[in-house]
Amino acid sequence: MLTKSKINALKTERMEKVTTELEKMRKIRRDRAKKTWNSTPLSWERLSFEMDKMLEDDAVIVSELDARDAYYWMDFAQGKKDSHWANHGICPWLGRRSFTGG
Repeated sequence: MLTKSKINALKTERMEKVTTELEKMRKIRRDRAKKTWNSTPLSWERLSFEMDKMLEDDAVIVSELDARDAYYWMDFAQGKKDSHWANHGICPWLGRRSFTGG
């Protein structure tokens, strides 16, 4: 049987592993972004990073981008920004009628 202390020990161990892997991925993204960070026009990474700093924490972002890579630079978390993805011209909460008139 798992005791509360054993569960906490497992959670701590797993969290350390996940945190380490996430930081590796963030470093890879930062290194890739450095190549185009000051480009003209702005890179998606830079634009997303700057938007994240300026938007309020409870902002809702509606994206029409096909790729979601740019949003790795934004803080989407519980109690933070929220996102909705428009797929093929259809916003998830409005449905096709809103865009086609029928």
